[in-house]
Amino acid sequence: MFEFISIDRNEILYVSSFLVILRSVLLYVFSKRSSNVKISVLMLTFFLLFMTASILSSWSIIYFVGLFFIGGVISFAWSIYSGLLTSLGTGLAAINVTLFLCMLGYALSFYEIFVGHGFQNIFIALVLFSIVTSIYSFYYFPFSQNALFYLDFKINKKLTHVQTVSRVCSPKVTIHLPCYSEPPEIVITTLNSILELDYDNYEVIVIDNNTQDEALWRPVEKHCDMLGGKFKFHHVPVLSGAKAGALNYALNITSSDTELIAVIDADYIIEPDFIRRYVEIFKDENVGFVQTSHDYYNYQSSHVMEGAYYFWVLFHKIELPSYTEINSAFTVGTMCILRKNILEKVGGWDETALTEDSELAVRMHAQGHVGYVFADTVGRGLIPTTFSDMKKQQMRWTAGPVQQLLKHWRLYLGFSSENKMTLNQKIMEIRHSTSRMKPVLSLISLHVMVMVSIFLLSGDVNLSIPYEMVIFSLCMLMGSFVEKMAYFRLFNCTRILPVLYHGIMARALEWTFICGVISPLFGISIKWDRTNKFENSKSIKRAFLASKTEVIMSGVFFFYSFYLLSGNHSGYNDFVFLTGIVCFVQGLNFLCALFVSSLLENNLRTAGAS
Repeated sequence: MFEFISIDRNEILYVSSFLVILRSVLLYVFSKRSSNVKISVLMLTFFLLFMTASILSSWSIIYFVGLFFIGGVISFAWSIYSGLLTSLGTGLAAINVTLFLCMLGYALSFYEIFVGHGFQNIFIALVLFSIVTSIYSFYYFPFSQNALFYLDFKINKKLTHVQTVSRVCSPKVTIHLPCYSEPPEIVITTLNSILELDYDNYEVIVIDNNTQDEALWRPVEKHCDMLGGKFKFHHVPVLSGAKAGALNYALNITSSDTELIAVIDADYIIEPDFIRRYVEIFKDENVGFVQTSHDYYNYQSSHVMEGAYYFWVLFHKIELPSYTEINSAFTVGTMCILRKNILEKVGGWDETALTEDSELAVRMHAQGHVGYVFADTVGRGLIPTTFSDMKKQQMRWTAGPVQQLLKHWRLYLGFSSENKMTLNQKIMEIRHSTSRMKPVLSLISLHVMVMVSIFLLSGDVNLSIPYEMVIFSLCMLMGSFVEKMAYFRLFNCTRILPVLYHGIMARALEWTFICGVISPLFGISIKWDRTNKFENSKSIKRAFLASKTEVIMSGVFFFYSFYLLSGNHSGYNDFVFLTGIVCFVQGLNFLCALFVSSLLENNLRTAGAS
């Protein structure tokens, strides 16, 4: 079996490296939209192609050209069938398919080795698993932060036209504004922005729940009275269910003639056309919600806050709107409009959910309703200014989708007779729930590598790694960075510092993601914590306390690295050396938490001084 595969596996790695570079270069070039740059990169591409071809044998060249032809045919057929891809997207998809075929060929080249050790069935199972996951990745990869390069966004364009058709449609909209122990001046600023709405048929319900300090909610109540009859304030001393409980309370007291519900967080300053722009879409009675992008206004005080801004907002600006193209979008809590009767029909907000917003979309989809997400900025709020507050928010946003998976997995697998979810919706919900799994799997894999390395050292066994694999891995790392630079350019961000701080922020929050995934899986209760919006003073102690677990974890991995590298003193074991280096890098990743936490605390002093 597989005897027909006679291609040198190292040549496969060379070609795979070329494909990774080609994909990254294409993304970067098309993000610049400069003809001169495109010509230069085209010349570079031909040079790399020539260099790669010079390494290969004649038979290998024919083999890989055949693979690329197959990838092109598959991508073109999918593009025609789905109608989703741009010309660039079709080309990128062809590269992805060819890369998968190359890596499949590389895996198959190890077949005889596995058979020789009696692992034939395990090998076949791994290959089949890789094929299934690769097909999934191929189909759904465009719905990512690279979506603007792949997708035509036909539905978004069509709906954008609907937004501007007329100004006749004016159903009654009730705005729900929940708040709990918020600074009154922030809530008042939000209320004043609502007053400027370019829409007449609305009312506002401010629901303040569980705020014990009367000095916080009394000024808001007074301001609502001053703004007039459209603004209704309700203070409830004791109310369960956190934000979802407050929204359900507001829903129950909403007037019967209300058709649409808009949800706005207490810190958001909205644009006058927020409602007017989207009500036309609700002429379709099956539309359950419209969601606009999260955006923020307090990020320009430092590089670390700018990195946090891009880390927070890129998903909402690029990836989530792409879900609309396959009717798999979901709500994200604020700056959304919902149809009241559908909200009531599905049972309102789930008061047990950590992410009551996206959970609501699951039940709407299950009953056959649709929702749309737009990248438009029609309101801006506040990013948390301390690392501890960032961790609380990200912990909730990570654990909530996992909680949804545990609750709704029967819907996703089609075990409910009342379920009207499409296959795309089911797959995208599973993807949403498992999107933060990568750090968990990486941590487990790294510990396995450490145990294997200890075994190799104790048995004095050498496990070498081909330098071609090292080259391929480096190309993957560089390609990932270049691709990140490419989609940052789509936001007119051409500086490298925001990209670097975006990456540092992601590393700093790794342990939070790990805990957010593991906690629901093991039934560990997570409290629904509000995001603090009061101004903080600088605290070095808080910086360390917020990152102490990550500092301990970094120490553990630095110890692993030292033990493996010192034990591999002769440098003969490639695998042990690589594991030691990876452990060192992982230690640096965890140490990013202390770095970010300290910078944020320092920024509080700097921002306050200015």
